[in-house]
Order: sequence, then structure tokens, then C-alpha cells
Amino acid sequence: MLFVIADAVRDGLIGINTIGGAVAGAVAGFAVSELSGQALRRSSLVRRVLQSDSPLLIDDGKPVPSALFRASISLPELRQIARREGFEDLGEVQTAILNTNGMVTLLGRS
Repeated sequence: MLFVIADAVRDGLIGINTIGGAVAGAVAGFAVSELSGQALRRSSLVRRVLQSDSPLLIDDGKPVPSALFRASISLPELRQIARREGFEDLGEVQTAILNTNGMVTLLGRS
């Protein structure tokens, strides 16, 4: 949402839109953000539709192909992420979770 507001303000400042258009865009962006936040807090249905659970990319030590496909992460990319986190092989990883911020959390086997 921040990018939408910033884009509207930027366009107003560089002359693509009028300053009034930039202000209207920013106000509309803040309004949509606030309304969606209230809807998420008040409605379990809206929460289920708009917020997804963090998918398991590795479950019980095994890659989950459907989750990798939905996340657009290839198996070589997942191996690279694991190596960066100190795991030499995916077999050392018990669980890998794709967080909502795009980062992957890896939990090793005990």
C-alpha cells in the first residue's frame, strides 16, 4: 500500500498529475489501508480470504513440490537457501517455511 501512495505523491510532484490528484490518491490509499485493516480485525472470513498461512516448503525432511511450485521456488534455489543458512544438504532440514515477508525459515533436525 505504501508504494501506491508514494507513486501517487511522486506523480503529483513531478507534474504527471496535479497536486490535488496526488493528495486524492494518497487519501484514497490511506482509506483503503485503514478499511482493509478494520475488516481483517473484525471478520474471520476476511482474514481467511486475505491472509494465507505460511506454506511448508519442506515438511518432515522432504520438499513439498506443490508448495515450491506455488512459491515459484525451484529445488536448486531451495538448496542454495539451505546452504546459505548452514545446511549442507536438504536432508539436514526438518522444516522450511516461506514467511509472508518472502524469507524462508529453516529448522534443522534434532
